[in-house]
Amino acid sequence: MNAKKEQIVNAALHLFVNKGFRQTSIQDIIDMANVAKGTFYNYFKSKNECLMAIMEYVQEKGDKRRVELAIGKKKTDEEVFIHQVAVRMNMNREYNLLSLFESVAFSSDETFNNFMKNQYLLEINWVSKRLCDMYENCTEKNSVDLAIILLSINHHFLHVAKLLNEQVKIEEVIKYSLQRLKLIIKNQPMNEEVFFSPILFQQTNDKSVKEELQNHLNQLLSNVKENEVDSRAEEYIQFLLDELSNENPQLYVMESVSESLKKILDSDRYQEDVRHIIQLFWKWKNH
Repeated sequence: MNAKKEQIVNAALHLFVNKGFRQTSIQDIIDMANVAKGTFYNYFKSKNECLMAIMEYVQEKGDKRRVELAIGKKKTDEEVFIHQVAVRMNMNREYNLLSLFESVAFSSDETFNNFMKNQYLLEINWVSKRLCDMYENCTEKNSVDLAIILLSINHHFLHVAKLLNEQVKIEEVIKYSLQRLKLIIKNQPMNEEVFFSPILFQQTNDKSVKEELQNHLNQLLSNVKENEVDSRAEEYIQFLLDELSNENPQLYVMESVSESLKKILDSDRYQEDVRHIIQLFWKWKNH
């Protein structure tokens, strides 16, 4: 980021945190940054673009700190991981981003909302890969669920501490939650079903999500035929495959058929496969 752009970003961050995102105008940012209006619009089309630049700036700094923490250390070093996870949380505090997140939580800007979603999914993906670096029983299949559990414990413990006006170190919270997570990892069978499929957290395009959905449906169709399940299941799966091949698929009908399929295939044998298919369908539909 060049000096002029950083000057605008720093001014915007100060105003967003202290005055409020919605209460801050582009003119306020221009005045505080002491730049011409044309200079602002050379870099940003809107306040939201400016906010996204702030998020990217903080993320880049955080990624750099995480890399620095790992230099010369083993991937299995838990202390390194604890401090790496803490980087993002500490930077949120350092830049007062939590209050900023709350002020834009209900934005109607689809581009901005997708940007924020991707930021969150990237963090889950990073944590899941690091857990697999450290623990043998953490596999690609279950890593996303484990990452979500860890981040959720951290988030809620820190939230309760804030409600109780307790001063706690972020690193201590992460250490505590990691110890609890290790018990789950240790006692988790390698083939245990998972709730969220890792494919949902990969950076994929519409075509690859569609192909993944088709592959899962074809595999399920093969299993259903082989085990002579309710004939309606075959019909529903084939309908979904046919609609995926259509130029204008009937999305709402597909949604209804997916739910019907879930009710028919409610046994343990198919539960996980059907859940992943439904998750992939929603990802493809909303891509």
